[in-house]
Amino acid sequence: HGVFLIETGIYPETTEHKISDVDDSGRGMPEFMRPSGVRFVDGTAIMDLRNFQSPDFNDFIDSSFKQISDRKCKSLIIDLRYNVGGQSTLADYLLSYLLDGEYQSMVSDAIKISFTTSDYIAQLQSMGLGRNEGGLYVWDGLPTMPVVRNNRFDGKLYILTGSMTYSTAGFFANVIQCY
Repeated sequence: HGVFLIETGIYPETTEHKISDVDDSGRGMPEFMRPSGVRFVDGTAIMDLRNFQSPDFNDFIDSSFKQISDRKCKSLIIDLRYNVGGQSTLADYLLSYLLDGEYQSMVSDAIKISFTTSDYIAQLQSMGLGRNEGGLYVWDGLPTMPVVRNNRFDGKLYILTGSMTYSTAGFFANVIQCY
C-alpha cells in the first residue's frame, strides 16, 4: 500500500500531509466490502465513499458535513476508488454540499429503440422528453438547481478515482471536474 502526499494551504504557507491509501479500520475485509466512513487528518477530511445506494446515505452525508464544518476543515478528499455506484439522486444530494450553482450531470443520453425499451421510451414521451433519431431515442439532460445547505463545504476538494470507480461514482467525479 502506498501513501498520498497532499499539500494544503496557500503558497508560501503550505502544509504537507501524508495520508495512507487504505483505511485500516476494516483490516482483513475486501476493499469493496468496507463501509463508507469519514476521518480527519490535520485539518483535512477524508471521506471514503463506497457506494451511492446505502439506505442511510443522506444521514451519513449530513453527519459528515456537520463534522467537517465543526472541525473547520480546509481540505476534503473524497475517495471513490472502490465505489460501486448507485442512485444518481444520492450523488445529487452529496453535490448539494459541494456546489452552489446550477449543474448538469449529462448533456444528453440515448437508448436503442426496441421492444424491451418501449415502455421506458413511452414514459419519456409522456413527460415531453426526447426525440426519435434514426433508431435511437435521444433526450437532453436537465439542469439541477442548487439546494441551500447549512454546512456546505467551500475549501479545497480532491476526488480519488480508480479502476473500480463505477457508474454513478464516475458521473459524480465528472460533474465535480466540470463545475
